[in-house]
Amino acid sequence: MPSPMAKKRKEPQTDPESIQVRLRPLFGYAPRVWLPLFFGALLLLFLFFLFVLPGITRPGAVVELRSNPPGASIYVDGVRVGATPLDLRLRSGTRSIELRRPFFAPLQQSVRVPNRLIGSRFFPARLPVHATLQLEQPEELIPAAATEFSGWSLIGSASSQYQFPWTLSHAVADLAADDEALSSHGEALLSVALGDVRSDALLRDYLRAAALAESGGTALLPVHLLELYARLIDAVDGKPQLGTLLTASLSGSLKEELERSAWHRDSRDAHTTRLLPYTTEAGPEVSSEGVVTVAASRFRHFSGGAFVMGMPADGSPGAATDSLDRPHVAQVEPFYIKETPVTRAQYRSFLSDSAYWREDNRETLIERGQATADYLSSWGYHDADGTPAPIQPDGELPANEISYFAAVAYSEWLSQQLPPQLDGWHVRLPFEAEYEWAVAANGSDGYEAGFRRTREQDRPYPVAQFAPGEFGVYDLLGNVWEWMEDWYRPADYLTREHPYLPYGRAGLPRSAEKAVRGGSWVNSPQAVGAVSRGSQPPHWASPYLGFRPVISRVR
Repeated sequence: MPSPMAKKRKEPQTDPESIQVRLRPLFGYAPRVWLPLFFGALLLLFLFFLFVLPGITRPGAVVELRSNPPGASIYVDGVRVGATPLDLRLRSGTRSIELRRPFFAPLQQSVRVPNRLIGSRFFPARLPVHATLQLEQPEELIPAAATEFSGWSLIGSASSQYQFPWTLSHAVADLAADDEALSSHGEALLSVALGDVRSDALLRDYLRAAALAESGGTALLPVHLLELYARLIDAVDGKPQLGTLLTASLSGSLKEELERSAWHRDSRDAHTTRLLPYTTEAGPEVSSEGVVTVAASRFRHFSGGAFVMGMPADGSPGAATDSLDRPHVAQVEPFYIKETPVTRAQYRSFLSDSAYWREDNRETLIERGQATADYLSSWGYHDADGTPAPIQPDGELPANEISYFAAVAYSEWLSQQLPPQLDGWHVRLPFEAEYEWAVAANGSDGYEAGFRRTREQDRPYPVAQFAPGEFGVYDLLGNVWEWMEDWYRPADYLTREHPYLPYGRAGLPRSAEKAVRGGSWVNSPQAVGAVSRGSQPPHWASPYLGFRPVISRVR
C-alpha cells in the first residue's frame, strides 16, 4: 500500500492545437469528396421536405369562395365547411361546391382544383370562385325580416354587452340583388318597420336600410342623400308624430337637443290641434241598429266614426300606458261585435265540425307552429276511446287556451253560417281600433269587470257575469285578454297617418306578435283599461287569453 505521503505522478500535458482528427475514406472515397456530397444531400432532403413533399402528400389549392350577397353557406361534396367569404384549402381533383342562402336560389358548380408541386407550402395555387346569387323568394324574405326586426323591438334597447344585428339593413341589401324585388317590396318593408323603431340601435339599422334602398345596395352618393332627405320630408308631412318617434328612439344629448328644437315643439302643438275636433267630454257618438244572431251567438251592431284612439278617459283604470302609445285620430266603419267572448260550449260546436283543431291533433298543430302545448289542455273534448265527451259544466267559461290561428279558423267557420241579410259581410277578429271604439261606446270603463278579486282564483269567470254596459256587450275588460287582428308594433301609434284607417293592412308584412286587448282575470283593475295594449306570439295558447269575433263588410 503506497504511503499517504507519496507524491502523485504528473500526467503528461497535451497541446490541444497538436490534436488532429482524421476522417476515414467512405466506400473508397476520400473525405474531401464524400463530405460535401453528404451535406449537399442533407440540404437537398431538407429542401425536398420543405418545398416538394407538401405538393405530393397534400396536393391541392386554396379556393377563394366569394358570393354576392355574402354570408352564403358553403357545401363541398355535400359537407358544410363555412360561409362566404372564405379561403379554403381543398385537395386537387374535381369538387362539387354549392352555395346556399335563405331566400336565394342555391348555386352548385363543379370545379377542378389544381395543384402546385413546388412551393405549395408557402405559395399554394389559388382558385377564385366568385358567384352572384339570384333572389328567388322575396315574398318570404319580407315577412321573415319584418318579424325578426319586430322581435328585437320587443326586447327594447341594446347594451354594450349585447348588440342588435343589422336585420333590416341585411334584408334590404338582399332585396337589392333584384331591382324588381327592391322596388316591389322595399317600401312596404320600410313602412311597417318604422313602427318597430324604439331605440337608437333600431333607428340606426332603419336609417342604414333606407339609405341602401335609395342607393340600390351600392355606394351611397350625394344624390342618394338628397333622395333620403326628401323621403324624410314626406314622412314628416304624412306622419304627424314622427318627431315623437325620434325622441323616443334617441338618447343623451341628441334627444335633449331634438326636444328643445322649434320643429319638435311645433309638430307636437300641431298634432294636439288635430285632436281637438275629435275630443269630447261625452265620448264618441255611437248608435246601434240592433242585434243579429249567428249560430246561437249574438252580435251587437255599432255605427262607425272617428275618435281619438289611445286617449284614456279621466280617471280611467290603466291610464298609465306606454309612452309610445300616443293619442291619434282613428276612423272605423260600422261593424257587429259578439256580445260575449266565445265560450267553451260554442267552441266545442266548431270542434265537432273541425277535427283538425281538436286536442288529439295538438302535436300536429305544434309542429306546424299553430299552437303550443297549452292548447285546450284543460278541456277534455274527447273521452279516452275517442268518442265525444258529455257536455261539460264549463260551457259558459270563455274559450281560453286558444291560439290566434285557432281563433281565425273559428271565425272562418262562423262566416259560413251568416244569414242572407249579411251577404257581403264576413266574420273575423277585431282590429284594435274597433275594439277600443266598442269599449268607449259601451262605457265599459265605468262598470265592474272580471278582474282578480281573490288570491285563490284559478280560472276565468263565466261570461256575462258582470254588468253589460250601455249597449249590452259583456267582458270587454277583464276575464280574458282577446286576440286582435293587428300585428303588434310598439311604436306604430307614432307612424300612423291622420286619420288612421285600420283596413287594407292585411297584406303588409307581419311582426313577431299579435296585439291583444282587454286584460284578464289575473290582472288588477288598476292595471288595465280601455287603451291598454298587450301582445302575444300568434301560436300562443294561454289560460288568460280568449277571443271574440266581429262581423264586417268584405273589403
